[in-house]
Amino acid sequence: MREHLSRIARRVLFGTLWLAVLAVVSITAWCLRPLAREYSIREAMSRPSPPSWWPAAWRQELKVRQKLRQPVSLEFVETPLSDVLDFLRDFTDLEVRVDELSLTQANASTDVPVSVYIGAYTLRSALRVILDQQDLSYLIEDGTLVITTKTAARARLTTQTSPATPLVGVPWLRDSNHERRSEAAFAMAHTTTTSRTAVVLLIEALKDRDKQVRFDAAYALGEAGGAASDAVQSLSDLRRDDEKAIDRVALSSLVKIGDSSLQLLLSAMEDSDRLTAISVANAVTELGTRAPEEVISYLIEVLDSESVFHRMLAAQTLGQLGQRSKVPMPVLILALDESDHQTRSMAIGLFVKIDHPGDRSIPALIEALHDDKPAVRSGAALALRPFGLVAANAVPAIIEAMHDKNVEVRRAATRTLVDLSPWIDTTLPLLLNAIHDDDGHVRAGAIQSIGKFGHAAHEAVPELIESMLHDREWFVRVDSAKALGEIGPAARAAVPALINSGHPNVRDVVPEVLKKIDPSALNRL
Repeated sequence: MREHLSRIARRVLFGTLWLAVLAVVSITAWCLRPLAREYSIREAMSRPSPPSWWPAAWRQELKVRQKLRQPVSLEFVETPLSDVLDFLRDFTDLEVRVDELSLTQANASTDVPVSVYIGAYTLRSALRVILDQQDLSYLIEDGTLVITTKTAARARLTTQTSPATPLVGVPWLRDSNHERRSEAAFAMAHTTTTSRTAVVLLIEALKDRDKQVRFDAAYALGEAGGAASDAVQSLSDLRRDDEKAIDRVALSSLVKIGDSSLQLLLSAMEDSDRLTAISVANAVTELGTRAPEEVISYLIEVLDSESVFHRMLAAQTLGQLGQRSKVPMPVLILALDESDHQTRSMAIGLFVKIDHPGDRSIPALIEALHDDKPAVRSGAALALRPFGLVAANAVPAIIEAMHDKNVEVRRAATRTLVDLSPWIDTTLPLLLNAIHDDDGHVRAGAIQSIGKFGHAAHEAVPELIESMLHDREWFVRVDSAKALGEIGPAARAAVPALINSGHPNVRDVVPEVLKKIDPSALNRL
């Protein structure tokens, strides 16, 4: 009997150990899955086609990354980011999506103008230079290029990749293939921590014979921040590179790292080459709350520069560092009269972010609504919102802007109208007309504005029901349902349509909407 029990105990122990081994192997395989995926995709970059056993998600990502590696030459001067993205969609045939939620939360917008001049570099490098100007980044999700904030990108990459994934890139920094070296340097810029070994190899890569590798290595060192302090001298030497784009990225990285000669670097912000000045300003913006007091002091000094452009660049940077109160209002008002549209755009952008702008700026903003640049017109419309009734004399110009040929201007004007003109008799008909705009965001803005009138907008109920049931954009349908809720009991005619809605996004908000219109109808769900 004792021997029998002993055999059973050994079998149980052996089975337990076997299950433990299987569990360890399974967990290890799960943790290393992102590493295997990353390694496989990088290996496939140089092959004619991926292996047949690859899952569809890997194939989609490979296709996007191959297109991002194509060399391009781009030149955009003060072009709205939305227009640049439209160009890239047509040029690359890639699906590009903007993460509107993350941008809204970060107070960012694709309406803001960007400038770039880059020749014969990969599309991903050009995209990086463009997005850096708004502290944005990109991700590849389900074969789609997603434009989002750097914070959101890092958060998603942290959850989607293994901590070991960057290790795939480290050995490739010394690979004989320049494309692999470039891929490795590029990957280092997207890691949350940069090892000492990676920094050493990236410093070596600054002397690479291939300009793309030098560019990617310089950028990656800047993203590493203080952890790359040993790279300061090498980056300073790189500023003598014949390639202007590399000089700019080296300068930007030195500012991010926090070179001891920061004052000397900041002086480049007054460089006659505007793209160089913008590069420095973008790097300073990324410092955020880490920006030392000497940076703030220098920017305040630049506000007295003879160049209006450089004054506005300093003002814009101060605003992004949370020091907007240190920008004198007359500096912004005078900038609106400048002939240089880039300067006007920056001034408008600052007006949008000021909580209580001075009344003296209203005439200048009304004039800006007729500017020849769409970015200035849309910015002026948004900048007028905080004034409310004080800017009622701007209403005719805002109404005119609601019919602007540029969609961004129409979006801004539609959202601004109700803040400046809360009189429903004159405003509601205009908003109802905007519900039929070709652009979904214009329609959504008009519907949200109608909802602000509450019960007084009961005449809009039929139009809102129609929009909720048949609009081609899901977010417009959802906004229509919410607007009906804001109207309250006067929107009881919408109850059957709400209850019977087959759209999943609408159904998610129906319970909250019915609570406002007719709580008893909740029993019919």
